[in-house]
This record gives sequence, C-alpha cells and structure tokens, in this order.
Amino acid sequence: MDGNAAQSDQPVSIRWGTPVARGVLATTILGSGMAMLDGTVVNVALPRIGKELEASVAGLQWILDGYLLSLASLILIAGSLGDRYGRRKVYTIGIIWFGACSLLCGLAPTT
Repeated sequence: MDGNAAQSDQPVSIRWGTPVARGVLATTILGSGMAMLDGTVVNVALPRIGKELEASVAGLQWILDGYLLSLASLILIAGSLGDRYGRRKVYTIGIIWFGACSLLCGLAPTT
C-alpha cells in the first residue's frame, strides 16, 4: 500500500467549536432524541394502543418487545455499516427508514 491509500482511509477530523462540529453535534443529538422520544411515546400511548387495537396484555408486550428488539439489533448493524459505507450516509438512511417504519406502525390495523 502506498502512503496516499493509507491516508484516504483515515477519518476526517473536525475541529471543536467550528460550525461543522456544531452541525454534527446537533444532528446526533436530534437523532438520539428522536429515538428516545419515540420510545417514550410508545410507552405513554400503550393504553390507547391497546384500546384502539383491542389488544391483550400479551399483544402489548409483543409490541414493546418487537420495537426494542429491532431497535437494538439495528443499532449494531448500523454501526458496522457506518464504518464501512460512511456514517453520514448510513445515518441519513437510518433516519428515513425510522420515519417510514414509524409511519407504517402507526397505520397498522392490528397488533
């Protein structure tokens, strides 16, 4: 490997306090806040979800378990894909998929 190829694999450094660094920080805070908010909304809305879908306690437990299991497994996969294909690209795709899947879950007619 020549010197140029080794340097191109290095991450781009962002200086603290610059507008780019502030943008990266704001974006990551908004993304993690969105995931926390979604988890909170699911827990707060659980009684209403159960009433609307006529779900049993077991059905509601499956809703929570499915959400948490998919979130936990996809975080690990996304970290690996981010290292391989670029964090920004994987982050953007993840936000779009998160929004689309949340919409589909909201439109689900049954548990």
